[in-house]
Amino acid sequence: PIVSLINEWLNIVVIRFAIFILHYRFSFSACYVWFFDPRLFRVARHFGSRYVTLYDIVDYWRGSPDLSPSEQTGLVRMENEAIQHSRYVTVNSHSLYAFHVRTRADIHLVPLGFRNLAYQHVKKHISHPLSGRAPVFGYMGAINDRLDFKLLTQIAAFFPTYRFTFV
Repeated sequence: PIVSLINEWLNIVVIRFAIFILHYRFSFSACYVWFFDPRLFRVARHFGSRYVTLYDIVDYWRGSPDLSPSEQTGLVRMENEAIQHSRYVTVNSHSLYAFHVRTRADIHLVPLGFRNLAYQHVKKHISHPLSGRAPVFGYMGAINDRLDFKLLTQIAAFFPTYRFTFV
């Protein structure tokens, strides 16, 4: 616990110093603290009301197999605190929205992706190792132990003519 407190204090000092330098150099009228990890809200709240906090929920933090039950309870408490006390809260998926809107009604859904219209001018047929006529299963996100590799192997065996692309 003492190491975590020292780390938190150092984070606050370093971030406040960086923000001070940015204010001095660029004369910002407002400052935003944008964070993705609920554990960082403890740092963000030390900046006071002059700073606008934005908690951007990009992951499901509950149920991590790497955490003990007490660590998991603490993380859920920190996440609820971040959701309830940040000025703005956004989520990047419909499932995260459905889960967290019960905690706070004014959560903003900002899904991942891009505007297809913005890329219509791009050359339609690009010579690339992944180009071709084979259908593609695509995935963009973290490639880690949360993926069910056994299931992916079974799907690949069931669809041998498809390409699988992971980004």
